[in-house]
Amino acid sequence: MVSMSLQSLLYRSTVLSLMTLLSLASVAGAADPPQWIWPLENRTPGTQSCIFTRFELNDTPQQVRLRGLADYCHAAFYINGNRVQSSEPYDRMFSIELADHLHTGPNTIGVCCRSGEGPAAIFIELVLSFDSGNTREIATDHSWRYVALPGDPLDWPTNDRIAGKPVAALSPVDRFPWGDDSDSVTVQSPDDYTQWERAQGTQQATDPSTFLVPEGFEIELLRTAGESEDSWVTMAFDPSGRIVVAQEEQGLLRFTLSDEAGDELKVERINTELHECRGLLFANNSLYAMANNDKGLYQLRDTNNDDNFDEVKLLKKIDGDVGHGRNQMVLGPDGKIYAIFGDAVYEPADAASLPPAISRPTDAERTRSGYLACMDLDGRNWQVVTRGLRNPFGIAFNADGEPFTYDADAEYDMGAPWYRPTRVDHLVAGGDFGWRRVTQQWPPYVPDRADIPRPTLDIGKGSPTAVTFGSGSQFPLRYREALYVLDWAYGRILAVHLSPWGGSYAGKAEVFVRGRPANVTDIEFGPDGAMYFVTGGRGTQSALYRVRYLGPSGPPAAPTIQQQARRNHAETARRLRRQLESLLGHPPSADVVSRVWPHLGSDDPWIRHAARAALEWQPTDLWQSHTLGEDRPAVALEALLALSRVGPPQVQSVIVERLNALALEKFNERQLFTALFIYQRCLADSQPAAVSPDVVGVLDSLYPHTSAAANRLLSLMLSRFQPDQFIERTIQLLDDADDQHQRMHYLFSLRNIDRGWRAKTRKVYFDRLREFDQFVGGSGMPKFQQLIVEEALATLAKPEREQFEEQLHEDVAFWFEQIPQEDRPLVQRWTMTDFDLLPSLAGRDLERGKKMFAVGRCVACHRVGASGAPVGPDLSEISARFTPRDVLRAVLEPSRVVAEKYRSETFVLDDGRTVSGRVMPGDYRAATLRVAIDPLDPSKLVEFPKAIVELHQLSPVSPMPEGLVDTLTKDEILDLLAYLQAGE
Repeated sequence: MVSMSLQSLLYRSTVLSLMTLLSLASVAGAADPPQWIWPLENRTPGTQSCIFTRFELNDTPQQVRLRGLADYCHAAFYINGNRVQSSEPYDRMFSIELADHLHTGPNTIGVCCRSGEGPAAIFIELVLSFDSGNTREIATDHSWRYVALPGDPLDWPTNDRIAGKPVAALSPVDRFPWGDDSDSVTVQSPDDYTQWERAQGTQQATDPSTFLVPEGFEIELLRTAGESEDSWVTMAFDPSGRIVVAQEEQGLLRFTLSDEAGDELKVERINTELHECRGLLFANNSLYAMANNDKGLYQLRDTNNDDNFDEVKLLKKIDGDVGHGRNQMVLGPDGKIYAIFGDAVYEPADAASLPPAISRPTDAERTRSGYLACMDLDGRNWQVVTRGLRNPFGIAFNADGEPFTYDADAEYDMGAPWYRPTRVDHLVAGGDFGWRRVTQQWPPYVPDRADIPRPTLDIGKGSPTAVTFGSGSQFPLRYREALYVLDWAYGRILAVHLSPWGGSYAGKAEVFVRGRPANVTDIEFGPDGAMYFVTGGRGTQSALYRVRYLGPSGPPAAPTIQQQARRNHAETARRLRRQLESLLGHPPSADVVSRVWPHLGSDDPWIRHAARAALEWQPTDLWQSHTLGEDRPAVALEALLALSRVGPPQVQSVIVERLNALALEKFNERQLFTALFIYQRCLADSQPAAVSPDVVGVLDSLYPHTSAAANRLLSLMLSRFQPDQFIERTIQLLDDADDQHQRMHYLFSLRNIDRGWRAKTRKVYFDRLREFDQFVGGSGMPKFQQLIVEEALATLAKPEREQFEEQLHEDVAFWFEQIPQEDRPLVQRWTMTDFDLLPSLAGRDLERGKKMFAVGRCVACHRVGASGAPVGPDLSEISARFTPRDVLRAVLEPSRVVAEKYRSETFVLDDGRTVSGRVMPGDYRAATLRVAIDPLDPSKLVEFPKAIVELHQLSPVSPMPEGLVDTLTKDEILDLLAYLQAGE
């Protein structure tokens, strides 16, 4: 056995030191964490209040970030009387960047809210960054005040100088999952998808001293797989504390752990027949094995008490393919076996099903999906509990008896707006999570819908394998309550910290174990309370490791007021959710309808889902008229969603009429998304010409919306009807989009519209389509680009098509050649103070301004009209959104505010080099990175393997160099500014 050595500690120290050196922002002291606050006497549902604080500023901040959460309440957040964010119960924590909302002198920040069902509370944190490099944090605490509000609580009070009463500070905001908005587990550009390949063709296990684990934990290598022991895919502890390991090809091994440090494990081969047992479960004096390549569930028993399994019995044949196949099993709290399957496996024909059947399934909905099933210990009486999964490998129940899994993504779709990330799912009974066995579809099949259970936590890129809870561990309480999920491709074990939240849980993940390579396949906690995991899969070298906690121990901290209140409420909410789920499959009954009906309008998404699923099991003639006559918008909306899913075809037009009568403009974001999803579902089979103008008018009146999710559905539906100004509004959304997914979505939405274009909008569309070359994605991205381009070009007449084809293939290097090769002397290090009194730009020399656009090398990255390279933001219509002073500040202070999509990245390599620049697009699974290190010379590239990256950080420094106009005179700068303001 090998324990973590000094080498690992030194490595950690080096990492921390380099991270400190790379950090370019200085913080003026750490602030106390924000507090949950609320007027305690107003904690009952339906009460209204406005909570606020005032503060003074001596300087205008350079950047402002606001984050917060309204827990169990409806809320609107204000800065100086301007609404900047809205939130509904069970919305996740928001974090937004603000501008122009604060000023020198007195300022006010607050939230107007109405309490919902549950322990209402809020927290707010405002982080201000100044030119000096200092920061200031303003967060909720006991000093905040409140006033009770009559009328609409979302309206800021007219008299905003009210003194108010002191609030109650309930407790500090716990880091996991509420107080942490970092993306510590998100896969970054240097994370190596191919790390597992380093475990092929080797006899060596990864040295445990190179693994990273949290402070206080120790990792040991217990055994490396021998030459004849294959690769290992799953493991389980038997009643005697021995470990049974399944080999990837066939057979089972059994390890007996030694009590003496340094002793070899005893190894026995206890089965040579079963092929690729992905699931092992000891129960009922038996070993149950889910043999994927044998396509069946087997029961192994020792009938002659010789400590060997002499009886191997097939309990159930399970048809399908073997890729996303028959995976892991666990004993449920009800004493039944729960097994989880990927989307390559058919549901057994004789299995009952808890998820309601859709009455008018699309072609995609008719295909297979991954599912969770339960059965008796004799392998009979199968029941599908949950479906709509892609390839979940593991299944685990928490201490509350709730099942969870970690589901896979579709790597082909990576980078596209229809990509669904790997995610942790609470597998609620009767749930359908929306996935179907369709890949590489065109138009794409989008699995995220308004009618699916809400995912617990989106992780991002990854390759999920096993999951387990730390309930039986000797870890500290926070880690003992965590769900551990394994990411095979990126060699890591994530600890997902769950907090009770209504009928389900909220989650936040951290990396618990990371290795290079560490192709983790299964995990268990042993009788000694330590974590054991194995590596292997795809023929790679396998090993068995143990993780123990050796740090200080002490009594767990008592729950805070808010934590205890949330737990109490969650216990009641889970009990109600389970009562509603018990009605799934109930025989036709008006009593069932009346029992579930009030809960259709619940703020709690999991209670709402359970009520709707139970309703969908009942014949529609028991509740259709009730749905169409319901006058409570929240209840009516969920009932209409149910009717759109299970109602007869002829009722779809009636549903649309009912939706038209609702005041959609008053809906919150979640309700509006649901309403639009119902519209989309009901109109899917209708010809555009047959759809009522009133329906199109309602949809058109909502577009564009402040909600990005609503705009996604609206743009797809309105692209079929093409109302006036649809192209112009969508082009504006495309221009304003700040991430790749949004930009690609609007390029997709506009691709096959063949009328209504103007020369200007056509040009902008193809300019943005040219940016497709910069998109990063999976192996499907080149195909997506090809299809969108082909369909967009197909709408053009031949002369236009040739023109835009040439534009799409424009060589960016051409614009670098337009930079004048002349030596200009330094005029001055220009700053904003040199332009305190910015004169009028009327009458400036635009021709000279255009020349300065080249002299200042702007032409190498930016486009104005037909001039310039489409690398950075297009400046053709910059005057519509920014004042001349704003533009000048961006030129003179390029790193003041850097858009996320244009930020450079810094890499520290294991050979001592530091590389900074822009990562060039490519397949995220590639083993190397290509970095453009000079924004003014695209030919300067540095390529290196991801495997040698020791540190990575986004740079706060803009790729746009400073001092680009220091060789220009003031008049030339003003001419350049006038040219930029004039645009095309």
